[in-house]
Amino acid sequence: MSGNTEYVLILKELRESMSALVEGFYDAKKEREKEKLKIDISQPFSILNFPSQGLYYPDKKKSVLIKYLTAVEEHVLTDSFLVESGRGIELVLDNLIMDDLDVRELLTGDFQALLIFLRSTAYGDNVEIAPTCPHCNKEAENGFKLSELEFKEQKTLPNKNGKYCIEIEEINLTFILSPMTFEKELEKSKSDDEDDYFTFKDSDGTVKIKKEKTLSLAYNIESINGNSNKDLIKKVVRKISKKHIDLLLEFIKENESGIQDYIELNCPYCGEDFRQATAMGYDFISLPYEYKETVLEEIFLITYYGKGITYQDAMQLPVFQRKWHIRRIKEELDKKSKAEKTAYNNAKGKKGKF
Repeated sequence: MSGNTEYVLILKELRESMSALVEGFYDAKKEREKEKLKIDISQPFSILNFPSQGLYYPDKKKSVLIKYLTAVEEHVLTDSFLVESGRGIELVLDNLIMDDLDVRELLTGDFQALLIFLRSTAYGDNVEIAPTCPHCNKEAENGFKLSELEFKEQKTLPNKNGKYCIEIEEINLTFILSPMTFEKELEKSKSDDEDDYFTFKDSDGTVKIKKEKTLSLAYNIESINGNSNKDLIKKVVRKISKKHIDLLLEFIKENESGIQDYIELNCPYCGEDFRQATAMGYDFISLPYEYKETVLEEIFLITYYGKGITYQDAMQLPVFQRKWHIRRIKEELDKKSKAEKTAYNNAKGKKGKF
């Protein structure tokens, strides 16, 4: 065999080996993708369409698969330290969302839609409140339905990157704006820069009030003339004129994400209609610490009376299913008690005849 022929054969073998290697790589990749697409349907779940329609996300994701709230998440939501830090709801959503996404990157409106879904499917659609009527100054029990809350509609569509570009030639500045996200809301709430406050003194001492409008604007601005440093953005925002601040704030207001700022209510005393603010932060589905006792009591009843239901099974039950089991247990116990009482009375009546 000549040197050239041997070289050609070796080259052919190498090509075949490389081809097999590449095919193996893609087969393995396909298997991994299949594994990722597999969904565990042993736990009840649903699908939620994002109010944003995915226009602001890089992958344009329009919906998400999400499981229902269980006792596992309720224990997290009764921890005030976890809830106040924002870590609690982040842990809860990470555990319940079945899709591969970063909870912190969710738009405020989409984040609120998830909270509404979890709250309504676990505890019902009705929310009871006791606002004070601005017409008669009387406080009265009132309420609204979560399903009737409306989400804001954006006046201007974002560009293909999910951003807004605003050029103000008068001051030679180009602003790239993006809607508020859960992460931005957390950062804004924790902002402790002295320049973010109005400071004044009164009889009780020094009072600090956050400059909410300026702060909100700073967190809606992603970059100014290509610079995305948050401290620099805040400095620029503090220096530009009120006219330009108002222009930017108006645009943001017209295109912000989230539920409407108010709901319409009717006063049962004076009969007048009035508007009530609808603030829905990341503590919207927080639970009082005392609620732990309720959860433990329900878990005990289900495992005690439920045939073959373990503690772990009960903990993993969606809240609405757990509540259903509790109602059914109560019904059966009431039937049993009634039957025993009837039998006792019948036996007592027969005994009295002798």
